[in-house]
Amino acid sequence: MTQALKLFREAANYYHYTMAYNFIGEIYLQQCNYKWAYSWYLKAAKDGDAEGNCMIGYIYDIGLWLSRDEEVAYSYYAKAADTNDFDVITALALRFQIGKNIQKEEEVAANIFEVIAERGDMLAQYRIGLCYLNGLGRERNKEIALKWLGKAIKQGCEEAKEALKDVRSLKE
Repeated sequence: MTQALKLFREAANYYHYTMAYNFIGEIYLQQCNYKWAYSWYLKAAKDGDAEGNCMIGYIYDIGLWLSRDEEVAYSYYAKAADTNDFDVITALALRFQIGKNIQKEEEVAANIFEVIAERGDMLAQYRIGLCYLNGLGRERNKEIALKWLGKAIKQGCEEAKEALKDVRSLKE
């Protein structure tokens, strides 16, 4: 065990430090020790942490160590969304979408974006619009893409305006 992991475990166990729970979960996930990753992320999730809930959702969404269960996955994504920590949740979804330090999972990213987009997050509405527009984790569907991009535009998302221009130029 590395010195950093040892220190984070001490902080987690002694201080109930949620960030440490997530850090330790990440280390175990990188080592493909899914049982231990799950147990540490679950501690963070039980503390109401957005990242912990998102990662437990991910574990159920793709069936790491546990049986795949989309309904349970969505319930954890919803718990993450209930924290209103959309910046953290969106950052995690982007990691899944591009495969940064984790297996690329476009469908997981789209699932997360859609849950928080339904809660009214502008950036998530833009991102799920792009998912539908480009077939990233969702079947291409211009109608649904336009719906989400339109919602993001109504909230002032300049990137969504640009994406909408691109969609319209494709029609012509």
